Amino acid sequence: MNTLTPCDIQDAVDAGIIMELNRTFLHPLGFTLQAENVNDIMKLTMFKTDDPEGISYRSDVPPATIAEISKRIKGFQSYQEDKHQVREKKLGYVVQDSISNQPEKDNDAN
Repeated sequence: MNTLTPCDIQDAVDAGIIMELNRTFLHPLGFTLQAENVNDIMKLTMFKTDDPEGISYRSDVPPATIAEISKRIKGFQSYQEDKHQVREKKLGYVVQDSISNQPEKDNDAN
């Protein structure tokens, strides 16, 4: 198993990871993660809404912002494809089944 190391929040923002996490997973559930710089310390805060349709990005985004978002999405998708290929090859899956669906270890076997 690999050792886990902390990830800089700004790196996750710049790589589009937070945006894709929001867009594909959290927004449809009514949640969003927002990164902000507080006294030179990056902080992630999760917000929620009670709106039944969840959260979506605004449609009145300026063209320069759209270009930056597109760049982040393309960079993230390339990174994701590479990671998925390696994971599929090494583990035989990309998304792990629920932990409750995993076979139980036989503690008596040696």
